[in-house]
Amino acid sequence: MSKEKILLYAFLGLMLTLSACQHHDTTDEENTYEGKEWTLSDQISNKKVKSICEDQYGQIWIGTFRGLNKYDSNKYYQYFCVHDSVGLPDNNISSVFRDSKNRLWITTANGICYYNEQGKFTRIPLTMQNKNFTQILEDKAGRMFFTTGYTFYQYDEKTNKLVVKLKQLEERPTFNLTCHIDDRDIIWIRTPQIITGYRSDTFQKVAEIKLSGHSQYSYLQDGHKLWLSGYDGMQIFDTRTRQLQALPASLKSWSLPHDMVNIVHPYGKNGILLNTTKHGLWLLDNHHKLVHQSDKNFPFDLGNMQVSQIFTDSKGNLWLGSEEDGVKTIYRYQDMFNSNLALQRSVGKQAVLAIVPDHTNHLWIATKKDGIYVYDLENKQIKKIPKVYQNSNDDKKNIITNLYVDARNYIWLADAENVAKCKYENGELRVVDSYPIFMPMEFAQDKQGNMWVSTAGVDIYLISHQDGTMTKKQLFPSTFTFIPSIICLNNGNLLVSAF
Repeated sequence: MSKEKILLYAFLGLMLTLSACQHHDTTDEENTYEGKEWTLSDQISNKKVKSICEDQYGQIWIGTFRGLNKYDSNKYYQYFCVHDSVGLPDNNISSVFRDSKNRLWITTANGICYYNEQGKFTRIPLTMQNKNFTQILEDKAGRMFFTTGYTFYQYDEKTNKLVVKLKQLEERPTFNLTCHIDDRDIIWIRTPQIITGYRSDTFQKVAEIKLSGHSQYSYLQDGHKLWLSGYDGMQIFDTRTRQLQALPASLKSWSLPHDMVNIVHPYGKNGILLNTTKHGLWLLDNHHKLVHQSDKNFPFDLGNMQVSQIFTDSKGNLWLGSEEDGVKTIYRYQDMFNSNLALQRSVGKQAVLAIVPDHTNHLWIATKKDGIYVYDLENKQIKKIPKVYQNSNDDKKNIITNLYVDARNYIWLADAENVAKCKYENGELRVVDSYPIFMPMEFAQDKQGNMWVSTAGVDIYLISHQDGTMTKKQLFPSTFTFIPSIICLNNGNLLVSAF
């Protein structure tokens, strides 16, 4: 521990942006694996990300407009169509999906395959004219389903073929539909004006609901909450009750002219990320408050990225895909204190000398450059505290080297030559009393409420709880001794650390 008792904390939002390239670089190291070519690279094969998935080993698979990529936390393994019967059917990847048997399914603009444990792609033989598959689904019984956006197929494990189950999903094709399987194995097919439900085992129609608006997008949350969105707003359809749910008040009054939500994705414990086509990404937080990506309280920094895909892996890391900027990862370990964007923007990269919580859900932060901040843990707001008193040594700019909160919630400040007892009321920090102590280092409070202050010297100070008087006590004879730490023990004794 240093003489000045400077505790250096780093508030760094550690954002690892995984860059992307538009074209395959033939200068990259090339390898042969199980007879197939793959390329090892620091980048994904294409910046237009269309699907993100995780395999059983925690590796992330990213389907792009040109090629499939496997990320192993260090490098990208790039896979391409090699025009034979055992590789990818096409380079244009539309969807990547891991099933209950840990097979990794890939749909492309020209067919379907899965990646097995032997590291090979197994193609599904197809005879239909339209081989541009867009969605992969699985029910609780392990049945696999695929859709072209017009026809609904089931995979036959015995014959390794697709069987038509719903030949025409719309009377008048709009090619704007999405399919979901809820927690009761009902297949829900959303078209712009109708939601239709079918049993996944028999394909018996069980429901048909006409929508009041014109939907363009849907997302199934928690197995039964079907989010619907379009240019005329949002709705939530409960597939269990088959009724519309009430929207949060903030979404009812939310107006985005000529815009719509095109991605819904859970975030954190109770938050929802809502991506729009023109106005960027929003967070509906656990208080049902909408926060835009440009707001200081948004949980991570996107820059100018236009999000097209969102995926959360098994470790809680958030993967964001774009049509122009590749992928960006918001790692779960950042979802702690130093991930708060308001804190990052306020405190920045400056040295933090002390951090202490008080008894009213505030966090007090002493920085070397800007002085004191108080952070409200409930509403996530941070406030800079003005200079509370003037140090006689103005060259040091009243650098607060330590903070302490006592049992009665008084805030104690230490600088180079003073200790101040302060009270935080009505958003202001007010000095109640101050004591001239040269180079104070550490605070402690005993069971009687008395305050003890160690110094960068041979003395400690006692500040009486009853009358506020200060008493100096010399502990060591040597002038080269200092006391960086003191602790009040349960038995009433004072433990002093010095050297």
